[in-house]
Amino acid sequence: MDPVSRKKTILIAVLVLVILAPLLLFSNWGMAMIENLACRSAPKEWAASLQLKCAQIYGVSLRSKKQLQALSRFLDTFPKHPRRGYARYMIAVCLERDLEVSGDVTIQAYGDFLDEFGDDPNSREYVPEAEQAIRRLENR
Repeated sequence: MDPVSRKKTILIAVLVLVILAPLLLFSNWGMAMIENLACRSAPKEWAASLQLKCAQIYGVSLRSKKQLQALSRFLDTFPKHPRRGYARYMIAVCLERDLEVSGDVTIQAYGDFLDEFGDDPNSREYVPEAEQAIRRLENR
């Protein structure tokens, strides 16, 4: 193989890797691997934020059901984490986005968030949004 062909082959391999790596990483399979890593490493400082990042990536990529599962897993795996209120609020947001979920279920989810985290200083910023969502859903 001449040097030019070899360089082309290496360049094509690098390009394929650069293009395919993010696709594989952010696929359901890749995300599940990252979530499992986060949950297996639960006591570690970075694990909870990694699990929340997975949930955010699911949300940005319009995979609400996966986002809901990741947030629920966060609540189960990290029972004392200060961002639990955010996770509970985002669960209600996911339910609101899901057209198959009734408004009553979504109102209940926002209400559960307010009951549990309405006074939590780490979740205070989401309280007005949850109250506004309840009013909006009740007026439908």
